[in-house]
Amino acid sequence: MTTVAIDQVRSEWLKSLSLRSSWACIVASVVAVVGLGALQVLTADHPTPGGLGVGSGLGLLIVMAFGVVSATSDVQFGTLRTTRLANPNRGLGYLCKVVSVGLIGSGIGAVSGAIMLAIGGAGTDLDVSDAAVLRATIGLCPVYFAAAALSCAVGLVIGRTGLGVAAVIIWVQAIEPLAPALPGIGDAVRAWLPFMNSVMFTNPAQFGDPPRQPLPALGYFYGFCVTVVSLIGLWMRRRDL
Repeated sequence: MTTVAIDQVRSEWLKSLSLRSSWACIVASVVAVVGLGALQVLTADHPTPGGLGVGSGLGLLIVMAFGVVSATSDVQFGTLRTTRLANPNRGLGYLCKVVSVGLIGSGIGAVSGAIMLAIGGAGTDLDVSDAAVLRATIGLCPVYFAAAALSCAVGLVIGRTGLGVAAVIIWVQAIEPLAPALPGIGDAVRAWLPFMNSVMFTNPAQFGDPPRQPLPALGYFYGFCVTVVSLIGLWMRRRDL
């Protein structure tokens, strides 16, 4: 079973990287994180750890678009059916798919974060061993892993690239930013928004007094992603594609 799982993760990895749209998303995400972050810290009089990760939000959106594209291409081109003929275990196939996409997302975060860490160390007086600096740079690795896996699961459910990308953008850029503005309950709601919690991990200074500390915030974000991915997995096992 372990060998089968490893082989299928490798197969899904290669399928995702065989798409030109996937490479476009990968390159665009790295450029967004590095370009915006470098522009911020190299031109600021007093660079901050949060400045290093100023492009991480845009990078996150592109990583999630990559996750959706990786999933919907399987549905639209019929390769999902072929995969299931080769391995009828739908649960294992689904898990390998989201893990492989998550690993690529993690790689995007690792490359982007490492470049930003190097820029921060060479071009500014920031302490690259500081926990806040490491979370704003290398911390993108676990965040992008979970975000890519989650968006891949969402893409498999929706099955259409445009709708899937629109869904993740609306959630991250419309619902979560507007929810804290709700009168009376905004502050309470903010603590339970998953992507807000991912920012509480990478750049807690953005919130002034964040509802959660960085590691608990990352734990909540992962808990949300694992729950949604698991529920979609249970549904996918019974879905006829």
